[in-house]
Amino acid sequence: MSYRDEELLRLRQKAEEFNKQRVSEDTLTEELKESIYDPVTHITKIPVVFEEQELLDGRITMQVPKDFERLSDEMVKQRFIMESKPQFVYELPYLPFGLTFMITEIPGDEVRIEQMFPYMVRTLTNVGPNVRVLSKAKKVIHGTYIRCFEAIAQTITEPSYRKVFVFALNGNVVIGCLTCPSRLKKRYQPVMEEMLESLQILQGEFAKEDSENE
Repeated sequence: MSYRDEELLRLRQKAEEFNKQRVSEDTLTEELKESIYDPVTHITKIPVVFEEQELLDGRITMQVPKDFERLSDEMVKQRFIMESKPQFVYELPYLPFGLTFMITEIPGDEVRIEQMFPYMVRTLTNVGPNVRVLSKAKKVIHGTYIRCFEAIAQTITEPSYRKVFVFALNGNVVIGCLTCPSRLKKRYQPVMEEMLESLQILQGEFAKEDSENE
C-alpha cells in the first residue's frame, strides 16, 4: 500500500468516526441542553445559527436557521410531484432539514380549522406513503390558534419525521411542515418545537393589502 493509499484510508476512517460521534447518545445528551436562542446551537455536531426571519413574503416571522434557503418555483415543481404543492420551501444546504408552507384557498378560522383537522389527518394517513401519526395537539401561539400533529412517513430514500401545523392567515388555511430523517427525530424534535413556538403573524401593510383585496 502506497503512502497516498494509507493517507486516504486514514482520512476515511477519521470521517467514519466523526459520523458515528455525530449521532452518538453522548452527543445527543449534550446538544439537547442547547436552545435555538443560544448564539450557536449544534445539530449532530454541525453549528447552526438561528435568527428571527420574515417568511411567506413578510406575512409571518419565525426563529429559523440563518442559512435557510428558499427553493425556486422550478425546484419546487421538480421536488414535489403531487398536484397540491407548497408555495414556500426552505432548506438547509448542509443538513437534512426543511420547512414548507402551503397557503390554501380554503377559508379558515379557529372553528373551521377545528372542524377540518380530523379530516386532514385521516386523508394524509390514507393517501400518504405509509404515514404513521404519532401525536396530535392544539395550542395558541402569540394569539394564533394552531392544530398540529407529528408523523413518520416513508419517502423514496428513507422514513422522515414530520411536524405538521395548521393555522389561519388573513382568512385562509395555511399548512406548515417541518421535516427531517426519522432516524434523527430525537435531535430535531425539540428544535422544531422551539421554531413552532416562535411563529408570529405580522399585522402590517401586507395584512392590510390582503384584506383590501378580498
